Amino acid sequence: LDTAISASVIDETDLAKLSVSSVAGIIQNIPGIRAETSDIDGFSAITVRGLPLSGDGSKFLQLQEDGLPVLEFGDLHFASADQFLRADLTLSQVQAIRGGSASTFASNSPGGVINFISRTGETAGGVMQVSSGVGHDLKRIDFAYGSPLGDGWRFHVGGFYRQGEGPRDIGYDGFKGGQVKANVTRQFSNGHIRVYAKYLDDRQPNYSLYPIGLSGTNEAPKISDLPGNAIRRNAYESRFTQSYLGVDQNNNPTTFDVANGLRGITKSIGLEAQFDIAGWTVSNRFRFADISGEYNESIPMVSAPAPAIAFLLGGPGSTLAYADGPSAGQAINDARLLALSIRINVQQNQMDNATNDLRASRVWQVGEGKLTTTAGVYNSSQSVDMYWNFANSINDLAGGDRNAPVNLTSAGGVPLTDGGTYAYGFGFAVPVAEYHNRYDLKYKVLAPYGSANYQIGKLAVGASVRWDRGSVAGRVFSPSYGGGRIGQIAADINGNGAISVAETKVAILPLTQPAVVDYDYN
Repeated sequence: LDTAISASVIDETDLAKLSVSSVAGIIQNIPGIRAETSDIDGFSAITVRGLPLSGDGSKFLQLQEDGLPVLEFGDLHFASADQFLRADLTLSQVQAIRGGSASTFASNSPGGVINFISRTGETAGGVMQVSSGVGHDLKRIDFAYGSPLGDGWRFHVGGFYRQGEGPRDIGYDGFKGGQVKANVTRQFSNGHIRVYAKYLDDRQPNYSLYPIGLSGTNEAPKISDLPGNAIRRNAYESRFTQSYLGVDQNNNPTTFDVANGLRGITKSIGLEAQFDIAGWTVSNRFRFADISGEYNESIPMVSAPAPAIAFLLGGPGSTLAYADGPSAGQAINDARLLALSIRINVQQNQMDNATNDLRASRVWQVGEGKLTTTAGVYNSSQSVDMYWNFANSINDLAGGDRNAPVNLTSAGGVPLTDGGTYAYGFGFAVPVAEYHNRYDLKYKVLAPYGSANYQIGKLAVGASVRWDRGSVAGRVFSPSYGGGRIGQIAADINGNGAISVAETKVAILPLTQPAVVDYDYN
C-alpha cells in the first residue's frame, strides 16, 4: 500500500536475460500487459489487461522513449509506435504504469504508459556484441559506451546494425538497418541538463497472415501445414513476389518493393533539464522527431485449389499459368493451392512530432505524512501524412521462398492479370478504390495536469487530473466521400501501350477534391 499507482520496472539485468529483440516482445514480460507480436517491430497489438486489443498498435496505451511519446497516438493504422522504436544495448530500463492514474501521466494513455529509458553514462565502460542466427541468415552487431568526462560532464553512445534474411524463408534480406543514439549530460549541484539525439533507419519483414490446414472437430481441432509449407519456417512473401506495379499518391505508375517491409526512419533531437529551485523540483523535456517510413503487407484473401480460383475469378474455361519464378510460362493443370492476395503498401510520408512537457513538484510535510504535489503542462504537435495503396494479385502456395505469381486467362484467351496482378486496387468483393486514401493532417495537443499524493506510514492515497485539448487540421483525399470524386480509371500501368483487363481496375485519388478536416476536441 506504499504506492498509489500500479507500476513495474524491467531493469538492465532483467533485459539481458530476455531472449527477444523486439519492443513488443519485451513488453510481453510486463505483468498486466498483453502484447501480440511475431517479434517484429511495427506489426504488433498491445493493450492493458481488461481493455480491448486493437488490430494493430496500442490504442489505450502510450509508448514513450525517455519520457516523451514516440507517436502522439498509438492507434494510427499501418503506423504503430513500435515501428519507430528499437531496443538495443543503449536501453537502461523499461518502466510501466498501468490503469488508474496512467491517463493523467500522459495524453492518449487511458490504459497505461510504457517508457523506454536510455543509459546516460554514469559509470565508465562499454560493450560490443556480435550475434548470428542459428539455422538462419541474420547477422547483428551492437555496441554501447559511456563515461564521466569530469567537471560534471558525462556521455553515452550506442546502437546496432543488422542484415539478413531472418528466421523465415523469403529469399531476400528481410532485415537491414540499425540505429545510433547518443546523449551528453551536464550535472550540477541542484540538477542536470541533457542533450540527446537518435538516428534510426531499419527495416524488418512483415510476418503477417499465412494459410493453414484445419480439420477434426470443434472439440478436437487439428491444425496442420499445407502441402509443401511449414508455418514455423515460411512467410507469405518470396523473392518472386518481392516487387509489383502500382499507383503512387500522384496517380502515376510506380513499383513497390516488398523488401522494404516495415521500415522506420527517425531523426530526433531532444533536451532534458531538471533542477531543484526553492524547494520545488522543476523539469522540462523537449524533443523534435523527423519520422517517416513504409508499411508492406500481403494477405491471403482467398486460398483454394487452382480450379476453384480460376472459376471464381475468370469463369468457366479460364486457365492459369505461372507469371514468374522457375516455372514462368508453365500452365497449371492440377489442383495445387493458389491464393488471391491483398497487397498493401503504405507510404508514411511524414509522421513528425514535437513535444514538450514542463512540470514542477514539491514534497510537503503534512502532519505525520508527506504530501507530494505536481503541476505541469504538456504541448505537442503530430503530423500524419500517409498514403494507403491496395492491390489484388494471384500467387501459388509452393512454400519456402518459392511462392510465385500466377496469371489468369479467360476461356476466350483474354489475359485477366498482369504479372499476377488482378487489379490495381481491389478487384474482388469490394469497390476497386476502397480504402485507397491519402491523409495530410496536423494534430495539436495542449494538456495541463496536476496530481497530489499523500503518504503516511505504509499507506498512500493519490489523486490526479488532466485536461486534454486538441485541434486537427488538414486534408483527406478519398473517393469514398462521393460528391463526384473519381476513384477508378483505366490506365497503362505497365507501359506497354495497351490497356489490359487488369488495367481497367486502377484505383486513384481525387487530387482536386480533397475533404477538409478542421475540428477541435477536449
